[in-house]
Amino acid sequence: LIKVLFLFNHKVSDDTDEKLTESDSSDLSLYSSTNSVLPRTIHMELEKHDLCSNEGSDNSEERLYVHLRILDRIRKLKAFGENNPLPFTDYYCVLHFECTCATESSGKTYSNEIIEFSSLFIHVSTAKVLSRFHSYCRPVVNPVLSEFCTRSTGIRQENVESAPLFPEVFKHFLQWIKIETDGKSVAFVTDGNEDIAAYLQKQLLYFNLDIPKELRSWIDLKKAFSDILRVNLLKLSEMLDVIGLNLECTKHCGMDDAKNISRIVIWLSELKIYLQKNAKLSKNGKFSMELSDNYNNFKTPPDNNGSSFSLKTAELPYLCTVKRSKYYARLCELSSTSDEDDEDD
Repeated sequence: LIKVLFLFNHKVSDDTDEKLTESDSSDLSLYSSTNSVLPRTIHMELEKHDLCSNEGSDNSEERLYVHLRILDRIRKLKAFGENNPLPFTDYYCVLHFECTCATESSGKTYSNEIIEFSSLFIHVSTAKVLSRFHSYCRPVVNPVLSEFCTRSTGIRQENVESAPLFPEVFKHFLQWIKIETDGKSVAFVTDGNEDIAAYLQKQLLYFNLDIPKELRSWIDLKKAFSDILRVNLLKLSEMLDVIGLNLECTKHCGMDDAKNISRIVIWLSELKIYLQKNAKLSKNGKFSMELSDNYNNFKTPPDNNGSSFSLKTAELPYLCTVKRSKYYARLCELSSTSDEDDEDD
């Protein structure tokens, strides 16, 4: 498989959506024969697709091949979408958390706490953002933010000192979801699995709270995007690159990341390529503690300096599994020219 990463250093303009689905048919024949095309022709095609680079032409064939492969894939997805049935859910709810952190190398010993809770509510059929939820959360285990944390997230000490504790924020979030859905269906969307499977689950466990049933299954966009576009598992900025969009605003800003995740979700919805849940939490047989589902009356933990409880090493009540649904398998089977040998599964 030629890695799709070749594409990422060659930005395309924000109007590429139309180019992605309206390139002329000669692209397809070129896509099938890039290995036999003269270098001059390859350079002309790179210019045509805004893929020229100042880094030399050693990988020009690969870059052109990958780009045309993506174009071909998106054309097939668009054709599939024109005959696609109704969405699997009425709404998407994009979730993204920012957490406390010490240094890049302290991951094995540091207890991460959610300090920014960001969410966008999307109507699937119209591909429109209807509402948003945002709040900072006051950390308890490490109440003073490290310089690295502030530099990485842009969150300042004063943002969290005046913020409510996480259970209060979560209670308001659940109330917001109930009002927005009004009895209709919703699927939560995250970039990967850590937000729910690790950060949310641990944060609730710290306050002796159970994770609500509706949040025990969700859409892992990273895995879904990989299945749908037939690419490797990619970072958020790389997924945006693949579909011709630039990363907007600041990396690791909670609401900005939620917005960028939503842009991918909306792009797929506009093609009528709908997302289906592919990740879930299942009971951990080794976990025996009784947890509460009363988010109005949560247990405030004692000062954890010296406490035996650790967010980092705590046994979790649920284990995460991710699988490809039959729907994603169908999308993956939308073969592209010469793709049979490129399958990355």
